[in-house]
Amino acid sequence: LLKELWKKIKGAGKAVLGKIKGLL
Repeated sequence: LLKELWKKIKGAGKAVLGKIKGLL
């Protein structure tokens, strides 16, 4: 359960970083 949550958090983090890089 904790690992699945961690995967979702990491996935969301990558998505945010991707959007930031896209804006730059």
